[in-house]
Amino acid sequence: MPMHGLMDFRLASWNVRSLYRPGAVYQVKNELQRYNIGVAALQEVRWLGTGECSVDNEVVLFYCGPDNGQHRKGVGFMVSKKVMGNVIRFDAISDRLCVLRVKSKLFNISILNAYAPTELAEDIAKDEFYEQLEMVYEQIPSFDVKIVLGDFNAKVGREDIFIPTIGRHSKHDISNDNGLRLISFAASKAMVIKSTMYPHKDIFKGTWKSPDGVTINQIDHVLIDDRHKSSIQNVRAFRGADCDSDHYLLGVKVKAKIKVNGKFKRHSKPQINTDSLKDKVIAEKFEFELRSRFQGLPLGDNVDEHWESIRDNVKEVAFKVLGRKKKKKRKKWWNNECERLVNERRRYKVLAEQDSRWNAKYMEIKTRARTAVKNAKRQHLNRLVQEMDTLIRTNFTRNFYQEVRSFKKGYQPTAQVLEDETGTLVTDSDEIKKMWHDYFQQLLNCPALGQSVPCTASCNEEETEPLTFEEIRTAVMSLKNNKAPGVDGLPSEVWKYGGSAIQSQLYVLLREIWDGEQQPGQWNIGVLCPVHKKGCKRKCTNYRGIALLPTAYKVLSYVLLRRLEPYAEKILGDYQCGFRRNRSTVDQIFLLKQLRKSGSMLRVFTQCSWIFLKRTTVLTGTVFLTF
Repeated sequence: MPMHGLMDFRLASWNVRSLYRPGAVYQVKNELQRYNIGVAALQEVRWLGTGECSVDNEVVLFYCGPDNGQHRKGVGFMVSKKVMGNVIRFDAISDRLCVLRVKSKLFNISILNAYAPTELAEDIAKDEFYEQLEMVYEQIPSFDVKIVLGDFNAKVGREDIFIPTIGRHSKHDISNDNGLRLISFAASKAMVIKSTMYPHKDIFKGTWKSPDGVTINQIDHVLIDDRHKSSIQNVRAFRGADCDSDHYLLGVKVKAKIKVNGKFKRHSKPQINTDSLKDKVIAEKFEFELRSRFQGLPLGDNVDEHWESIRDNVKEVAFKVLGRKKKKKRKKWWNNECERLVNERRRYKVLAEQDSRWNAKYMEIKTRARTAVKNAKRQHLNRLVQEMDTLIRTNFTRNFYQEVRSFKKGYQPTAQVLEDETGTLVTDSDEIKKMWHDYFQQLLNCPALGQSVPCTASCNEEETEPLTFEEIRTAVMSLKNNKAPGVDGLPSEVWKYGGSAIQSQLYVLLREIWDGEQQPGQWNIGVLCPVHKKGCKRKCTNYRGIALLPTAYKVLSYVLLRRLEPYAEKILGDYQCGFRRNRSTVDQIFLLKQLRKSGSMLRVFTQCSWIFLKRTTVLTGTVFLTF
């Protein structure tokens, strides 16, 4: 157990060959956890685009890949949840370079992950890579500890002239072209290659094994600026780590202390299982229980107490009769059989490293593991198709289309962190909530007008009639099903299918609100849900909010809307077609097209002015954020 919430910082570099293979992400995650790696720089990730995703809520993968649709190259960082609170910034440069900045107790650490072209690549590609590497390195803050690591495809020799930069303990005698380029880069930036400075056995120096199993080269390296070279205490290869790659895991022990994050548990309120109302027996029992509960129920002294009494009784009966909605978990196809074969493959790999007689057995287990993983993924997809077929046959149309939509979209990673105006990553949950609060406060709340707006419409002096039960019932039955409830936690199905008893209680409450012209305080509270629109998911400006209001408040709003519609129709002209009943904007669009066409034919200059209302909502009251 780390003392005072601090732990040693363990870094690693690993060419995983591909995370696009079925099960590769889980294998890499498990291996890094076995070796207690906080941050791992990964090469050949082969994921498209740029972003981050959570794996089993245990690690976060930052990745950067090509945008041309080809699953090649790609780099990234796999960060443990314990270390996520120390991540300051992630910069995706290209499919060969990315940078992660981490804060420690005494200083910040900038880690540059690189995947260099192979030895046989053209000189133009190598020159472009090292030019971009130098440019990115120069942009790193000068006071940070700068660590450059990755797969450089470089064999560094033991030339005496390079000893101050490379040391004396490289696995190779002579440097190849990539090795000379790496040494030149390190010398020009006042860096040292720490991976060739420790007197380990050769088995702990090699990082790549040829397909024939004979040649082992040291081509993955770790560099650090000369000023902080003592910060790295050890660099060695771990041959026991296995993710079906021809590279070994390169571990780095850094002399730094980082803060350990505690486990954050998200507390979600239980929801009513409205699907139970599809059963007629349960629906009748629910209506009967509500009728029995509301018989002789005393009214509160004021509107708030009356509403709380109705709300609490309805929720108590709903949870008792309908039950709680089970949280839908993402189905995981990686099973125990896959885990067992992967562990067995790792064990035989270690035996094959020690004795060549185990090579045949290792290749057999390796083939079996690949086949088992592919079959598990294929069986998972077949089960999904069978479940969708069962849903459509049993007339669960809504659930069927939800599954089809989810299957069609595929995995959609959510933002694990936010990014402030300076580009710094925000990982603390309290700071994230504050950023959402400040953003929506600025987005939705407009400054007060300096002067009052004159009213041009004539005031209506007609005497309004009191609310009727039929109005309330019509408004309740017009509510849509399968909609998220507000802060009260009561969905619309409860009011619709709870019978006349609950609707009568709601009618008495709304009459009291209508006569007293005061509504419960809870109805002023909206649950604000951020919905991503476009662009980077780490920026708040790319989100818009949906406010979830209490369903009982919607009933009152529908009644007011129906009473105001006749007066609004008298005020609005024929030019207003949007957001009006039995009208559309087809005629206006047709008219604009005809004007443009006629103007072109007659060679008359036509000008059209557009008014874009970016923010038209003013939100008052208390706002709760949900994620």
